[in-house]
Amino acid sequence: MVLVEYYTDGDITHVSLDEKHIGVIRSLAGFYKWVPGNVPAGLQIGPTMSLSKEDVIDLLDHCIPRQLAAIERGEQPDSNLLHPDLRPYRADLGFAEAVRHPLLYMFGAEPGKLEALINATYKHKRKLANAYLTEKKWRDYIAIHERPYRLFTFETISHKIDDNKQYWSLLSWIWTDSENIHECYTDWVSCFTSGRDNRNEMMTQEDQLALAAMPDTITIYRGVGHKNAIHGMSWTTDITRARWFAKRFSSNQKTKYIGTGEVLKKDVIAYFTTRNENEIVILPKDLKSLKIVKQKT
Repeated sequence: MVLVEYYTDGDITHVSLDEKHIGVIRSLAGFYKWVPGNVPAGLQIGPTMSLSKEDVIDLLDHCIPRQLAAIERGEQPDSNLLHPDLRPYRADLGFAEAVRHPLLYMFGAEPGKLEALINATYKHKRKLANAYLTEKKWRDYIAIHERPYRLFTFETISHKIDDNKQYWSLLSWIWTDSENIHECYTDWVSCFTSGRDNRNEMMTQEDQLALAAMPDTITIYRGVGHKNAIHGMSWTTDITRARWFAKRFSSNQKTKYIGTGEVLKKDVIAYFTTRNENEIVILPKDLKSLKIVKQKT
């Protein structure tokens, strides 16, 4: 027996596998370079896995061996093995095919590969999502969706959130965890201007006090790699951080832009210090006295 660990909803779970199961994992390693072929104790089976112990055993006992056997027999992979809900979200990334569904981002979507694992993971996450929605566990429901879809998920349930404090707290969490702000600009504006009271609840007590201590007109900075990206919502009071972001987002690492402007304190949506970014969130229409400086390294 070998003790294997895997991830279930963020927690590490252990399951003991016998030699038959180990053989299946070795086969997977041979076909997909997915896990080490020697299967050491303490093997980690992908952080994308979100399955119960029963799901894992069923995959190793039935689903995956059937697929491996078909491949060994030289049978043509069936492109319809992927769950119907996921097929429209199959994406060719050039180096691999992946599923990019709101509930699941996962590689191995090429026909005849990891469909059994992908399908089982999706069905498990869908079951949890439905339970969270029924139980009104809004944060859990949003969190089980993949990061790029969390704002859209929030929008679909926001009308059900009666507590304004919870509304703004959830929106704050999604914002600080997002990496695709620019892709969802109109959605962010809509959420920020919802008309709900207590928008200051987006911030911690410490950040509220820090913002309150700032002057009525605040000088802010934004670093970007392309000039047309200067009119964004995320700014900082720290020019050093702006320079860091400019370098991060510069495609050629040579040309960068620093925007300097002013915003009235009363127009600031939120101020965040949690990531040491001194971030000021604004609506671009509220930016005053913008100056753009091109910097070269």
